[in-house]
Amino acid sequence: MAESSFDPSVVKVPEAEWIGDVLGCRIKNLRADRLGDGRGLQSTAWRLGLEAEPADGCPETLILKSETADPMFNELSRLNNAFEREVGVYQHCTPRLNGYQPAVYASSGEAPAWLLMEDLSHLLAGDQVVGLTYEQTLSAVRNMAAIHAEFWMDSALEQYNWLPHHGLWFASPKQSVMEDFFATYGVRFGSEVFMVLFSSKAMRSMQY
Repeated sequence: MAESSFDPSVVKVPEAEWIGDVLGCRIKNLRADRLGDGRGLQSTAWRLGLEAEPADGCPETLILKSETADPMFNELSRLNNAFEREVGVYQHCTPRLNGYQPAVYASSGEAPAWLLMEDLSHLLAGDQVVGLTYEQTLSAVRNMAAIHAEFWMDSALEQYNWLPHHGLWFASPKQSVMEDFFATYGVRFGSEVFMVLFSSKAMRSMQY
């Protein structure tokens, strides 16, 4: 899908003028390569190559991430304020972390929401088909635990209206969505995970 074919009310497309404005430099040349072609993603992403003036005024490459152009996924995402929450996390939460996140050069939580981020494509990416080794899995779990520990029971989070006041994004789930989810992934959970999931009042009201 060409950039010109995106609905500007849904997707923030890469353009030299506005990118230069938020970075504080003049973009002489902009190359934008789509990432993932939107398959299996709830966002639209580009890897940007920049030739800027002054040359040391901005990175040579960046990642632009905006909302998905898929109407169904976009409706679901906006219903749950998914992208607004992601932007909020990067704006207000990740500055408290150390070494777990890319730098964010500019962002907006208003539709069309977007993030202009550090390009980390030089790092090793996981493969969801091949999976992870034991060591990689252990490292990922430890990193996730450290992030959760930083914010666990932190009352300061209550000031952010983009955060939900419940623990589950599916506190009021649509039964058809949850049936498909558990039919696909339920066998992987195990009894202990099911026990935690169904401790939610909303989940207990649903039978599987």
